[in-house]
Amino acid sequence: MSKSYYIRIGYNTDIASNAMTTLHSIIELHKGDITKVTVDAVVNAANTSLLGGGGVDGAIHRAGGQAILDDCRKIIAKQGGCKVGEAVITIAGKLPSKFVIHTVGPVWNGGQNDEREKLADCYRNSLQLAVDNNCKTIAFPNISTGIYKFPKDEAARIAVDTVLNFIHSTDKIEKLIFICFDDDNFGYIKRQLNFKVFTIPSKLFADNDLLGTVNIGLEDDGQGVLSGQLKPTENYNKYRNFFRNTFLSDTTDSLIRINNFTSENKFKVVADDGTEFKNPVAGLMIYDFEEEPINVELCGIDNAIWKHYFN
Repeated sequence: MSKSYYIRIGYNTDIASNAMTTLHSIIELHKGDITKVTVDAVVNAANTSLLGGGGVDGAIHRAGGQAILDDCRKIIAKQGGCKVGEAVITIAGKLPSKFVIHTVGPVWNGGQNDEREKLADCYRNSLQLAVDNNCKTIAFPNISTGIYKFPKDEAARIAVDTVLNFIHSTDKIEKLIFICFDDDNFGYIKRQLNFKVFTIPSKLFADNDLLGTVNIGLEDDGQGVLSGQLKPTENYNKYRNFFRNTFLSDTTDSLIRINNFTSENKFKVVADDGTEFKNPVAGLMIYDFEEEPINVELCGIDNAIWKHYFN
């Protein structure tokens, strides 16, 4: 039996409203066999020849039968295969899906040959091809993470970033499933979804001064970790020296740790829905590097607040 993990798209921060607006459930994460899933289109991690191969490619061709290969040969006759990062579509043969979208992932070469952008193109072009063919549900494998040796953690980040950006740009995709064959890929995708999908639009205050806005991401690991990138206001610069002079700081990496939210320092993080993240046990950490984004992390959130978002 396949292992399933269902992800709820968190909050659409693009909507011009102070209220958090939930999107309908779109993304699912499963551990199992992609040839068994019933969707409009399954994505095949193909090679440039389109003639089948090992891993997911071989499994899809074996399960789908000769009809998929015959359709691939028609594409080969027309355009000579499929380039890295591009995608083509065929019938699905004996598979429970309607179509197979074949995309060719990059072979990892240390990131020196635009592998990251080409991997993003695989997801982006596959989704566009699905929309163009009226496919509302689609399943993806972990492209390039097998014999092509793309680092699994980085591949997961690219996959999640790309599909989320695409989903926010269209209402044509109703369900998107990541189908992972192994525990490593499953874990990396799950982690990326937790940080990027569960986001709470919030504000950081100091003594009632707004220091910035932050879309806080929740990690569903039971540890109460919240983190996100701060978009600072002008007030932040006023308090930067105050942070460094008052609280523990590491001058090597410019880490500011505020150990307690107290009535004296009056720091608070408040979600746009009014929830205040009070007294994180391990404090507030602000990662503030020169010429880099400012990242905010809250560690040890009260269980009641946690359950407010993780029902």
